[in-house]
Amino acid sequence: MPARCAIWARVSTGDQETANQLAALRAEADRRGLEVAAEYVLEGVSAWTGAHREQLRQALDDARAGRFEVLLVWALDRLERGGIEQTLRVMRQLRECGVRRQGLEPRTRGLRVRCSAS
Repeated sequence: MPARCAIWARVSTGDQETANQLAALRAEADRRGLEVAAEYVLEGVSAWTGAHREQLRQALDDARAGRFEVLLVWALDRLERGGIEQTLRVMRQLRECGVRRQGLEPRTRGLRVRCSAS
């Protein structure tokens, strides 16, 4: 049975689209043999204002419920923009749920949350 993933795509203004992120993330899931179990798509939602928090809370709840093992994101700043402490908090919460976060953007590819067997 393939590992399940969730896709997180967010753009912060109405002038942008998530289509390019979604296409790349879906292709990456397919390339890795991951089953897409959920998609969190936020159009015109600024993370600076905290407007993304409701969807982020839902993603974390789904992670706790075991709906997915991998969270694919375009880049780390698509997930959280509240500074390093907030970003680390989200990554820690995902790790505690056994979820790996993987980014597609070259500068974030090495920033994986590693799972430990517990």
